[in-house]
Amino acid sequence: MSSKFFIRLTILAILLLAVTYALQQIPGVNFIDVFAYSSIAFFYFLTLLIILIIGRAVSRTNNRQFVSMITAAIGIKIFASIIFVLAFAFIHMPQSILIVLPFFLYYAALTIIEVAEMLKLNKLASQQPQDTRPKTQD
Repeated sequence: MSSKFFIRLTILAILLLAVTYALQQIPGVNFIDVFAYSSIAFFYFLTLLIILIIGRAVSRTNNRQFVSMITAAIGIKIFASIIFVLAFAFIHMPQSILIVLPFFLYYAALTIIEVAEMLKLNKLASQQPQDTRPKTQD
């Protein structure tokens, strides 16, 4: 994980927090609550974790394994997101389904930056020499 990625991710999270706060100040916008702010934190840390794991795996895997890891990371993110929404809904019993609107917008915004970083990592992985020799048992 590069420091540039961390900076971009942090700036995006701060911008999302600022926009969320600004929208919350508009009269009639009653669907932004603690869930919106929690969603930003959830995706921020989940994105960091996914990129950290994939970034470390770049040096140890071949290109096919790297693609499999990206697919698994996206699946884990979707599954964790569903659990997050269901847990929040169970605990807080929201009045409106509209509270998930910011959640999906944050999901999209942070996924875009995550995918951009994964593409960079994939480029790094494809530039590494591949060991295509069959493994032998000693």
